Amino acid sequence: MITRSILSRILWLTLLLTPAAAAYDWRPIEPANLALAAPKLDPNADAEVIFWDVRILDEIMAGTDSRASFTHYVRIKVYNDRGVESQSTVDLTWSGEDQITDIEGRTIKPDGSSIELENKAICERTVAKGNDLKLKFKSFSMPAVEPGAIIEYKYKHYRGDQNAHKIRLDFQRDLPVWHIQYHIKPVPVPGYRFQAQRFQVENTPFAEEPLGYYMTEARDIPAFTAEPRMPPEAAVRPWLFVYYSKTQLRSMEDVEKEWLRLGKELHKDFMADAKVDGDIKKAIVPIIGDATTPEEKINRIVRYCRNEIKNVFHDRFGFTTDQREEFIKKRKSNHHPSDTLKQGQGFSGDINNLFAALAMAAGFDTRLARSPGRNSIFFDKGFPNIDLFERRSIAVNLDGEWRFFDPSAPYVEAGMLNWPEEGTASLLSDPKQSTIVMTPFSEPDRTRSNRQAKLTLATDGTLEGSVQIEYSGHLGVSRKTAYDALTPAERETSLTESIKRRLTTAEISEVEFENVSDLDKPFRYRYKVRIPGYAQVTGKRLFLQPAYFQMGDQAEFPTSTREHDIFFDYAWRENDDVTIALPEGFGGDNITPPGSLSFGEVGEYSTELALDENGRVVQCKMILKGGSVSNTR
Repeated sequence: MITRSILSRILWLTLLLTPAAAAYDWRPIEPANLALAAPKLDPNADAEVIFWDVRILDEIMAGTDSRASFTHYVRIKVYNDRGVESQSTVDLTWSGEDQITDIEGRTIKPDGSSIELENKAICERTVAKGNDLKLKFKSFSMPAVEPGAIIEYKYKHYRGDQNAHKIRLDFQRDLPVWHIQYHIKPVPVPGYRFQAQRFQVENTPFAEEPLGYYMTEARDIPAFTAEPRMPPEAAVRPWLFVYYSKTQLRSMEDVEKEWLRLGKELHKDFMADAKVDGDIKKAIVPIIGDATTPEEKINRIVRYCRNEIKNVFHDRFGFTTDQREEFIKKRKSNHHPSDTLKQGQGFSGDINNLFAALAMAAGFDTRLARSPGRNSIFFDKGFPNIDLFERRSIAVNLDGEWRFFDPSAPYVEAGMLNWPEEGTASLLSDPKQSTIVMTPFSEPDRTRSNRQAKLTLATDGTLEGSVQIEYSGHLGVSRKTAYDALTPAERETSLTESIKRRLTTAEISEVEFENVSDLDKPFRYRYKVRIPGYAQVTGKRLFLQPAYFQMGDQAEFPTSTREHDIFFDYAWRENDDVTIALPEGFGGDNITPPGSLSFGEVGEYSTELALDENGRVVQCKMILKGGSVSNTR
């Protein structure tokens, strides 16, 4: 396997012998492009990218360490005032050890005159995003932009912890692109080939250029359109995956051999990482206790790893940034499951390796499972590359059936995985024969929202009462993850703001949360609400929307046509139960439910709307069931 250290050592030898790519000046402006009054690719475009040119080079930074630099050169044609507004300010984003340098820019006005970007127009800021992640921005305002102008800018992006191996090259932007080029200078690594895998892109084959560069290009690419509930961007946007490999796949036979090799290599590493030693053999006895069936035994091992071993990077356990950094410093590179057992804490991989070692000590056939997360990319059997298989879980054979576990994720209920790991093909480590197995989807009833509202309507249209909401399964995981690191005051503020986004006049009080960081119980909260003007008053009538939980929501699918498929993260079920007591002297008129719908395996929708036996209480019940299908090529 090629590693960054191998590349760095070779780069130290090769880059000292090759001149750096020469900087290039501004390219001439074509008069036809400057005179262009209407978009070339999309008649509704406010601006279009004339060209986007990227040069990629591994550079020596300190000692023998290397990092990739991406030198961007962008030219954009602006057509109207909306284009002026959207393109005048440029935001460049990075995080971690990355850097953005060498920013230059200019605006070419319709009369051909140009105005250079001044250094004082470039500013930098940092935005905290939680979990110790900080996004950094370099922003600059292009000078004197007007309809008909052309703007262009250059910058260099250093990838702080990555060289030009296993990188993604995007071909689609937020604007239509006339022409995009990538120039890559591959590292001459003995025995390895520079290769690229296409995803939804019709680019040209790499062509050799001077100074050891290779170029690929594509033309006439439409702007990217984000849509609600669309597949992950990597499954719909055009891009290349660039990597080095000893293997060149020419046939399906080559593909099958590569899967076999990967399975064996994975298993070798897994057995070293999940080593069963004397401490593990001793520990498994009290963990299993009096359990007799395979199901009971494995469940007790899962509970032990979830309850007794702390995930250093999970907010539930309250580690500070300093404590995490201290743990990283002390962590040995040859960290074994028995070390995790003694310390009672570790990374996600440490905890899963401990679980695997304990399962093997209990006599279970246990493997490492690697899969691409469905939130990032879909499995493609024709492209065996483990670098795209970022997700890890542990597969245990129970009575001839592979079952999958991830005890490092404390909020995931027993028998479930994090949703990106469900419903996808996984490669199992194997000493002899590679095995690809589908992980199961959790049924809709495993992931539920139960929402109840008991409300009273006043004659002036004010609605008030009590609300309780409960989430389980994947919905519970997402809520617990969002709230577990917040203080009680922050939780109340977050909830109140989320309600007021759809019910702007709502007054929220008596907020209570339950089971925010509980491993097994569903996430639950309740509150009191008062909403002036909820119902519309017209003469002696009140017009009421009885579906309280949908009131004020935007349409999830606002257009009648779509560019992308509809993609559900996971299967789920919503149960809404709303009762609204009407004011004295009022009764219901024209109360009819909207009907029910069935979408086969994808889902169903049903409603019940009626008055109680006294005609004084509106009862609204809704059930929404959403499914999910396998996303594997």
